[in-house]
Order: sequence, then structure tokens, then C-alpha cells
Amino acid sequence: MVHLYRNGFKPRYFVWIYHGESDGLDGMFYNSMPVDVYNMVAPHGQIRVEQVRVEHDRVHEMINDVFGVQGRMKPEKYFDEAPNEEARRFYDQLEESSRPLCEGSPHSALSVAVKLMNIKSDWNVSNAAMDSMTDSELENCKFCGHARYKRTPAAKMVPVQAMHYLPLILRLKSEPRNVRLGLCSNGFTPFSNNASPHSCWPVFLTPYNLPPEMCMTSPYIFLSCVIPGPRNPTSLIDIYLQPLIDELKQLWFEGVLTYDISTKQNFVMRASLMWTINDFPAYGMLSGWMTTGKLACPYCMENSKPFTLKHDRKNTWFDCHRQFLPMDHEFRKMKNAFRKNKVESDPPPILLTGHKFGREFLNIPKVTEASPSKLPGYGVEHNWTKQSIFWELPYWKDNLLQHNLDVMHIEKNYFDNLFNTMMDVKGKAKDNPKARMDIKEYCRRKELLL
Repeated sequence: MVHLYRNGFKPRYFVWIYHGESDGLDGMFYNSMPVDVYNMVAPHGQIRVEQVRVEHDRVHEMINDVFGVQGRMKPEKYFDEAPNEEARRFYDQLEESSRPLCEGSPHSALSVAVKLMNIKSDWNVSNAAMDSMTDSELENCKFCGHARYKRTPAAKMVPVQAMHYLPLILRLKSEPRNVRLGLCSNGFTPFSNNASPHSCWPVFLTPYNLPPEMCMTSPYIFLSCVIPGPRNPTSLIDIYLQPLIDELKQLWFEGVLTYDISTKQNFVMRASLMWTINDFPAYGMLSGWMTTGKLACPYCMENSKPFTLKHDRKNTWFDCHRQFLPMDHEFRKMKNAFRKNKVESDPPPILLTGHKFGREFLNIPKVTEASPSKLPGYGVEHNWTKQSIFWELPYWKDNLLQHNLDVMHIEKNYFDNLFNTMMDVKGKAKDNPKARMDIKEYCRRKELLL
């Protein structure tokens, strides 16, 4: 950047040809947007400006680099095919959803349905009131689960536990390649704290077959299911994920016939789930290793080295990080810089692969097959609560990274604790008399005891 600032760009360099791109003489990139540029040429000493037609396709080059495709991608010759029956129905529904309700109306059936759902949510409109306003449900709002009511022994109508599931396969039929997916879930309270306790857990999927600036943006995040209820589903979340797992298995074993509108060809599309991204509590719900107690760390697992603070009476993992340093690192031998009179000689825990996990899971029950119960040795030898439903996916054991922590939550919690401590926010600061006494107990830092 400094070189460009001082010397400027190469004079009369209007066509990008010196960095491995096509020079336009032996072919050009396909499926690209032609751009008009002006090239300076000087035949016989006279300068003339020529308009040049250049084909730019940096996206295709990026894809070639990532997936190892060598050479230029030339289009193959196909005969146009009519969309398959399922694709044709989808296009018909897409056209129908965009059709105005009446001549001159700016609203379609889909936009009206979305608006009504927004009004119902904002103003807490009852189901009966909504039914009286609409004659029938719209075709485009097909949920696989609907809230229903049952009568209690006290003759009171209460909602039955339900889940709203939105099929995945139909929404993937616009992707001309095999799809890699990521899953994310988190819970929230949809009503105020003064209202009756209620939990809502949406589950989202996002495809990674997109350019970086489009990946994980709102238009490309699919709402897979919504799990409402009076409480957190905890380990029972696997029950609600069964329809999604069934679709993912179908996408892996059989694939689905998909119509590529760009080439006008039918092809078999397949998809796989790469990983999940969650905060720490949801990490435990989905992985099956509960992230509470002394064995909360899903990496160290039973080799974790926590201890209970003498005065604050909380579990802490202070000074557990030195075991991940190289064996000859100088920090390992320091007795006073970390926990007093303690050196670290142990190697880091062994990184378990999916194949080793698979052997451990043989004796762990699934919540979809048996009622959840505390397993022998829980909290002492292990923190397993179930066999995660994701292990039903045949490729899950081969995924090197199965579950990820959402950095946003970690950064927020760290910042909140740091800010509240530095500003001495009452009731939230971590600097208190018990903390000072624990520092004296476990560390040699006299400057912090003042």
C-alpha cells in the first residue's frame, strides 16, 4: 500500500493481464460480466484509444483456488430440459406468491400473510381472533407443526407441546453444487419478565457455498424449526431435531432431484452438515456433554483440572492453561507468576477424534429411544447426558470440528465482566472481599491485596 501511495499504479495499465489472468487471445472466462475498458495503443508512434471488451471473472478464479479446479471452466453443451415435477411446482408457487391479490394491488398473498403474523406477534392477537380474520391458511405458510390445545382435569384448555418445522430440502433447490451447512440454535424469552414463563428455541441453518460477503447474512439463513414451550428443552432438543436429521440423511444417502435454472438441467443435489455454532449452554445441549460442573470443559473432559475457591465457593479453571504450552516453555516452571508453588509438567489432553468418540457412545442411550436419566459416574468420571442425535449422520464421526463456540457471546461476557469490575458496578464487579481473600490464598501478588 505504501508503494502504491508513493509511486502510483503502472501507467497505461488498463487490462489486468500480468497476474495469471486470461489475455483475451486464447479464450476467456465464461459466465462472466463483460466490462468495457479503454486501452491505450500506439501504432507507428501515434497514440490511439481503443475500446476493448474484457471478460472479468474473479469469483470463478476464487472457486477454482478453493476446490482445486485447474484451467478455465468451459461450459459443456447440454440440451435444455424441462423442470422436474417438484421444481415445476416450486416455480408455480413462487409465481403465485408474487401475484398481486387484485389488479393494481402492491401486496401479494405472501406479503399479507407475513404482515398478519407480524401484527399477531406485536399485539398478542389470539388464535381465535386471527381465525376470524382469515378464511383459510395460505398455501405458502406450511408449518409441519401447529399449536393445539388439550383439556386438563380441571377443565382448562392448555396448549399441547408443539414444534413448528420448515422443510429444508425445498429451500436448497436453488444451489447448483453439493451444499455444506452450519447449524445454530439459541433460546430466548419472547415475552416480558412479568409474563408467564415461556421459552422459544429457533434452529437456523446457513449454507457455506456462498461468497464470503453473502455467507451468514439474513437472506441466506434458513429458519429450520421453532421449539416453543414453558421451559428450556435441554437434552430433549434431539426429539425436535428428528425431522431435520431425517432430511439431512436423505440429502446424504439419496440426494434430491434439483433443477438448475442457469443451465436448464436436472441434477441430483446432496448436502452435509459441517458443524454447529452455539453459546456454551447450547453447546452442551447439542453435543451431549453437559457444560456445567467441574467437568464442564468439553475439550479436557475427564482430564480437566478445576478446583473450588476456598472463600467464593465457586469452581475455577485458573492456571489450567499452562498444560497447553510447549513442554520446554519457561512459564511451565514459574512458581510465583501463576498459582503459587505450582509448576506444570503434564502434557495437554489427547485430542479425541470422531472415531474414538463413536466407541464411547456405544453404551450411552439416545433420548429418542429412552427417557433421559443420570448416567453412572456423571459429574465424576464424565459429563455425558445422552448420545447426540447428530451421530446418526454417517459422516459426523469424520468431521474434524463438530461443535463451535459463538465468539460473540464470549466477547460480550468478557467485556461485561471487565467493564463492571473497572467501573466498580455494584453487584456486578468481580473485585470483592472474597476475591481478595482467594488471591491471597492461591497467588503471590501482594500488589493486588491493597
